[in-house]
Amino acid sequence: MKQRPRETTEWASAVDGASPVPLWRQLFLVLRESIYDGSVAGGDLLPGEIELARRFGVSTITAKRALNELARARLVVRRQGDGTRVLLQPQTAPIEASISSALETARVLGRSKVQVISMHNLVPPPWVSEALDVEAGTELGCVERVRLFGNLPFAFVTTYLPPELMQLMTASELEEAPLVSLLARHGHTLRDSEQTISATLADTRMSQYLDLDVGAPLLRVQGVARGKSGKPVQCYISLYRPDRFTFSIRYNPPIGNSEA
Repeated sequence: MKQRPRETTEWASAVDGASPVPLWRQLFLVLRESIYDGSVAGGDLLPGEIELARRFGVSTITAKRALNELARARLVVRRQGDGTRVLLQPQTAPIEASISSALETARVLGRSKVQVISMHNLVPPPWVSEALDVEAGTELGCVERVRLFGNLPFAFVTTYLPPELMQLMTASELEEAPLVSLLARHGHTLRDSEQTISATLADTRMSQYLDLDVGAPLLRVQGVARGKSGKPVQCYISLYRPDRFTFSIRYNPPIGNSEA
């Protein structure tokens, strides 16, 4: 007996025609969230293009685009004659790292796969020179890497550091060990790191490397790491897909503090 698509009438008011976000994108996000939160279970059939179009008041072309994007994100499988079926499990759950320790986060990320995009010298933006306490216009080493969990990219990391430190490592070594570990091997152990977290949007280059749409939201982490002497050693910018990477923080308020 052929399985019927799961009833999901609660989705009906989730698309806003007045929103500047394209309708297909809104529908994609609604369906994706239902998969992530378990509202739609692994193995379930999603409604077809015609049914989704009816429920959401959109065109079948819009519904088809949303379903195709789910398949592109490897959350569903679309087969002729079988419909659109949710995978038993999304291929990755979001990776979680602690916001309380940048170096601990680096160790968590060290367990992911790395693809080195480039290693070269350049004159960095002024704020990088200032962060690393070097004269403006001074060339620095620049390492660009994509981090993957399984085969899915979740972060693009750009690291600036003195050229003589970059020369201590090769691309193949960076794909096998974290940069902080390679620096430590040569006596440049990091003492601490400061970072700020904000949001940004994917440009054309990031859409290519992180496999998402131009304009998709990204977590932006900018930081500076210092060596034992307190001197800045590296400056980095990490761009994360928020559906594949999250930060967590633990807060212990003083006893008796009633502030929520």
